[in-house]
Amino acid sequence: MSKAAFVGEEKLAYLFRSFDFEVFSVKDSEEAFKVIQKIYKQKTTDVIITTEDFASDELGEFIRGKVDVMPVIFVLPTPSKNEGLGIEWIRRSVEKAVGINILSKK
Repeated sequence: MSKAAFVGEEKLAYLFRSFDFEVFSVKDSEEAFKVIQKIYKQKTTDVIITTEDFASDELGEFIRGKVDVMPVIFVLPTPSKNEGLGIEWIRRSVEKAVGINILSKK
């Protein structure tokens, strides 16, 4: 069975826990980055999800530099910190998976 993890704030953790995600509650982006690195190195999780609130520059560099296909690290957009980073990562992930940008407005 595939294993999924959520790294983020406690109030969202309840939602992901209800879908049988392994949940890691964190307080800031530095802590989130450390937890994501640890999960990634263990190679026991297929999908890691965090939110845009916790997506630091370090995390972005880490994701761009990772060489393994698994685990997939996914950043969800959030209304509280809408810088477009989450949407951009979704677009890149979809483009990488299907080979074209199907989310383009053109």
